[in-house]
Amino acid sequence: MNFDNFTIKSQEAIQRAADLARTTKNQAVETGHLLMAILETGEHLTRGIFGRMGIDAEAFKNTLGSILQSYPKVEGGEIYLSKGFHEAINRSKSLLKQFGDSFVSPEHLMLALLKSGDIVSSMMRDAGISEDQLM
Repeated sequence: MNFDNFTIKSQEAIQRAADLARTTKNQAVETGHLLMAILETGEHLTRGIFGRMGIDAEAFKNTLGSILQSYPKVEGGEIYLSKGFHEAINRSKSLLKQFGDSFVSPEHLMLALLKSGDIVSSMMRDAGISEDQLM
């Protein structure tokens, strides 16, 4: 997968997502890992977004942490990018055209995660995050 058209912060988040999967002994890098990585590497971004939306960032992270703990654990083996993770990355790239941007930013990644339709997307929507607020 080519990450040349991703901002440095987005590349850091993707790398951190893989590190989180290893740390939590998950074989697949999932969308939850990516969202947690965005929260960790883009504190300024998420503080601004969450503050604007009135979301308790600590409670949000705790709920997300529970999702990460629910992922299957394995010992040994190589980690891989899950289907949902791939779809979110591809969705974030397609958003570039929609916004007329050249590089995938953490905001694009968050919007792609919100549109993923999985448990992470549901958690984001339940917390009050909407597409309008991320654009």
